[in-house]
Amino acid sequence: MSTVKMWDKTVSKTMDKTLRRPEVKNTSIDVGENIEDLRKRVERLEHLIFHQGEVPSQEIPVLSLDFDELTYLKQLKSTLNMCLGLLDYTFTKDPNHLGLTPSEIESILRERFGLPVPLTTISVALLRAAGTLVTRTKIEGKPVTYRYRILPRGREAIRTKIDELKQRKE
Repeated sequence: MSTVKMWDKTVSKTMDKTLRRPEVKNTSIDVGENIEDLRKRVERLEHLIFHQGEVPSQEIPVLSLDFDELTYLKQLKSTLNMCLGLLDYTFTKDPNHLGLTPSEIESILRERFGLPVPLTTISVALLRAAGTLVTRTKIEGKPVTYRYRILPRGREAIRTKIDELKQRKE
């Protein structure tokens, strides 16, 4: 038998013995259970805090909303502010809306307002604002897609910007 095979066999036996020890088995199971338990608790807390106990309604087809009222959107300049403006408008119309994905925001900006904002720019802007101005939830069954909802702090921020724009106009 070669030295490499003997070494592999020895390491394998040692690892098997170690993993069979009761304290090692229980520790790995406990860590996995604790992580899963913490993840579930965080999800419940986020739902209670950010969704205020609301049950999300069925998703409104995004492009069916009348975005004509958003005349100020092009003047907001920053991608984050445009996204917050759309989210604020959407959740003003339906507080129980599931949220908007970056691709939905991108299509609204492109199709309704003629603003060619790249999808990656929208995604990065929303990711940076997650937890402070918006909250995000992963969409089940899609690899890396999130739905964003606006938080009260985000609403205050965007409404302040909108009020400033309206005052400048006058």
